[in-house]
Amino acid sequence: AKKHKVTLLMFIETIILGATSLLIGITIGVGLAEGIGQLLMKQLEFAGEGYKALYLPSIAITCVFFFALFILSAIMNSIKLSRISVLQLVHADEQTERVAIKGKMTVVIAFLGILLLGIGYASLIYMSYANSLIVLGLMAVGLISATVGTYLIFGSLLPVMINKLKSNKKRSEKGLNAFTFAQLNFRINGLTNVLATVAILVALGAGGIACGMAFKNNILNMTDQIRIYDSVIHNPTAEEKTILDNILFQEKLEYHYKVDDRYVYYLKEDLEKNRPFLQGMKIEKVSEEIPIGAFSIKWVKGEMNTKQWIQAFRTIQSNYVYPDYEIKIVNQNIYDGLKGKEST
Repeated sequence: AKKHKVTLLMFIETIILGATSLLIGITIGVGLAEGIGQLLMKQLEFAGEGYKALYLPSIAITCVFFFALFILSAIMNSIKLSRISVLQLVHADEQTERVAIKGKMTVVIAFLGILLLGIGYASLIYMSYANSLIVLGLMAVGLISATVGTYLIFGSLLPVMINKLKSNKKRSEKGLNAFTFAQLNFRINGLTNVLATVAILVALGAGGIACGMAFKNNILNMTDQIRIYDSVIHNPTAEEKTILDNILFQEKLEYHYKVDDRYVYYLKEDLEKNRPFLQGMKIEKVSEEIPIGAFSIKWVKGEMNTKQWIQAFRTIQSNYVYPDYEIKIVNQNIYDGLKGKEST
């Protein structure tokens, strides 16, 4: 066979295998996306009306991207084939790969790999304590150094380990071990790259699982820090009350208030009986004395003796509910004498 025909055959083979694998991957991906998507929406009780597992624009972009890779790979293979003879191509499977790292360089490369791996993991660990401005830099350093270090460690130590095992004749000459060690030496360079890649993929998978578990365990703490109350509802309807009654809250707080053209009047007895919570790193209730005069919950400098009350009412009464109103806390007698509809 002529070289250009072999090149053409390999080009066609690359494109056909790539197209077949792409078709299989898209089919499996669409099936998994549909199944996992429906399962997730069922667990979250979320309709997801706009969700589509089979989304043609994304499939088109995926096909264009991978076909470009397949064509580039086919061109690179053609260039590589053009530089070797047909005889070398025929006997390529009979040639043993040479170990690229030997002698003292093995120790140097192994030490460099361990050093880079240590730098990578140290950078990723230090991310949680670093400034937000350098987090991305540490992430890049960690990913690059850990990846390069992994390849260097496998490339330097794996041949040494195989030769060490092979030198033990009791083990190497037992059963099919001699054939196995011969096959390992036959493609040692490709094997080191494959094993290093597998190790990185396993590490990525373990990292993804660890991140998911950490997110699951921390989500309640994060939501408690962001919002102290699970739900704040003003004047709930009958349907909303039914929904709230079916939820097992640890604590329910109810406050009555009235509104005129200037103030929102809260009932003092309610606030004394059930003091509101403060938003912060730890869960605690307001400890200040109930203020006598009016105060605003806007982001302005207020009296020091109402600091906790301002913070508490920002979670109870959002700014958009009564944006230009001040708050007054009054006793039952004054509250009963106020006109207007009572709200909760």
